[in-house]
Parts: sequence; C-alpha cells; structure tokens
Amino acid sequence: MNAEKHPLYRPIEMAGKSQIFQGLTIALSTLPAAEKEIYTDMLVKLGAQYVSFHS
Repeated sequence: MNAEKHPLYRPIEMAGKSQIFQGLTIALSTLPAAEKEIYTDMLVKLGAQYVSFHS
C-alpha cells in the first residue's frame, strides 16, 4: 500500500484520552482470536462500552 495515494492508507495517531467509540457497541467477526483481543483492547481504551464477537 502506498500511503501517499489515499488518506485512508495513512495511519492516524491515537490520543491517549480519546473516547471516539464512547457509547457504541462494536461487533467483530471473521478475525482470528488473537486479532479480536488486540482490537477489543484498543476499542475499550477508546471508549467502546461493549465489544461482541460473531463467528
């Protein structure tokens, strides 16, 4: 991926106290268990109230 081609390819910085997902329920599916754990941790740190897993 070339980060210069489109802004969606560029990483964004995560502010330590950002609560961008506050009050939202997030469902994760079709990911390996290890990746779900990583995303869950990140989403909770960003304010997600509930993260569910679907197979």
